[in-house]
Amino acid sequence: ALNKDNTLAYISVLQVLNDKFLGRMLPQQFTAIAESSDRIEKLNLITVEGLSEVSRLFPQYCFCVDISCRFLIKEASLSRLIKAISENGEKLIFCFDSAMVEAAGKVAFDNIVTLKNAGVKILIDNAQNCGIDILTGLPVDYFRIDARYYSESDPMKKAHLSMLASFAAAIGVPLAVKHTETLAQAKFFLENGVTVVEGNFVLKPVRQVQDAAKKFRKLPLTEQ
Repeated sequence: ALNKDNTLAYISVLQVLNDKFLGRMLPQQFTAIAESSDRIEKLNLITVEGLSEVSRLFPQYCFCVDISCRFLIKEASLSRLIKAISENGEKLIFCFDSAMVEAAGKVAFDNIVTLKNAGVKILIDNAQNCGIDILTGLPVDYFRIDARYYSESDPMKKAHLSMLASFAAAIGVPLAVKHTETLAQAKFFLENGVTVVEGNFVLKPVRQVQDAAKKFRKLPLTEQ
């Protein structure tokens, strides 16, 4: 994920689940299913423990990872997650889906504060669906929207993007966009207030941190 000046904002980490019945699944395929099982907790803990080691090897980078909201509603699970965070916790960005945080309610809000106090950064994903409680009531380091919801040719959606970008700028929280596929998309979002861009346009998934940090495609510079 790149800032609009082409500096590296963070490296997103993909978790892949190999299910004996359903086969190989990426997060967008398995997360909603796995939320009903503690298997998602096990996968997240393995990932966070691994990232704690990676962050020691590459302290110059931040790493963003999707985390199940199950950790926000179960105290024992939250304790295990905090234990998995290393002393480099400030290099980890925990990403939570806005709808699931909202559904979990006050306990989720309180435990996000607990995670912030443990040193990690917080990213709220799918912010295009956020209610006012999340937008105004959480100590958030990033909001992230999905590029697939927006179109330059749709004035209503373009207006919604501008509104959300203006709000994020007013409170000093970077607004990121995921699933950016083309140069035209990247320009559209940068010209309408988005400050962090990620997706296949920037870089398709790679296995090595060094490749992620060096082989990305630069964003078009804007006057904003």
